[in-house]
Amino acid sequence: MNKTIKRIMIRTAALLLLLALALSSCSFGGKSETAFDPEEENESSLPETGEEDAKTGSDGEEESETREEVLFTEEEVLIPENTSEPEPEEEAVRILDGQESVTGKGNIALSVRSNLDPDKPMIALTFDDGPSAYTMDIMALLEKYGGRSTFFVVGEMLEKRSEELQHMIDEGHEIASHTWSHTNLRKVSKEEGKEAMNSVITYIKDNYGYSIKLCRPPYGASNATVKEEAGELGIALVIWSVDTLDWSTRNAEATFKAVKKEAKDGAIILCHDIHKPTAESMKQVIPWLHEEGYQLVTVQELLYYKNEGATAGKTYYSAG
Repeated sequence: MNKTIKRIMIRTAALLLLLALALSSCSFGGKSETAFDPEEENESSLPETGEEDAKTGSDGEEESETREEVLFTEEEVLIPENTSEPEPEEEAVRILDGQESVTGKGNIALSVRSNLDPDKPMIALTFDDGPSAYTMDIMALLEKYGGRSTFFVVGEMLEKRSEELQHMIDEGHEIASHTWSHTNLRKVSKEEGKEAMNSVITYIKDNYGYSIKLCRPPYGASNATVKEEAGELGIALVIWSVDTLDWSTRNAEATFKAVKKEAKDGAIILCHDIHKPTAESMKQVIPWLHEEGYQLVTVQELLYYKNEGATAGKTYYSAG
């Protein structure tokens, strides 16, 4: 009996053990399915060495930067550029044949270029007694260096030099009066003096539509009466600050030396385009002035930019 009970107890214990083992096996399998953590698996798949980890992180960062640069470039391409031209600003002054008509503080409407720099030196080369056979050569040199000049013409030369006169106008040079026959205005009556100046003004206006604003009294001879005459005609008188004496020396090198010695900002230089040596001297004078930084301008331009304008009846020797 005792043996029988003992066998039953052993079998029961064995069955219970098998049952416990079975239950234990089922419970473990359930936990593996429900407690799975992807982060734990990812962490377990990472390399164990920190060196490799840093390398991977560096590569990933570089790749990210490269991607950002590409996206930025594509963004720039996608943004359309503003190709429309800006609206032109309204002109502050009236434009006449590519030039501006201005008065400044004077009462004479002056024709000037708007691209000149008043802060840089300016000088006015002037030529008396022409036009002549040498005038075109002088103008060609001026135009080569972007310069312009004032030609004080005498009436007796005008009819046979229409080509030169038209070229002066076309190229923006200035035409001014030097009386009809080189008259000494101090030695004639007021009426005669006024007519001597005005005859050139009228001829140029009637034949070329060009308005003269300045007159140079022959020999520089002026007085109160001459100034009064000019005022009544609405023009200013222009003398000079540098006399090259080209009319006396008739020597190209001497003329060049005179210019080099006396040239300065605001100067008005006296020359005569009727002399061949003067025309020859310009091959040295004009390039030298250009290299020295002078803007070669008309007297009108000089008086506007350096003197703030010109007044009828007033006499000017230089500007600035």
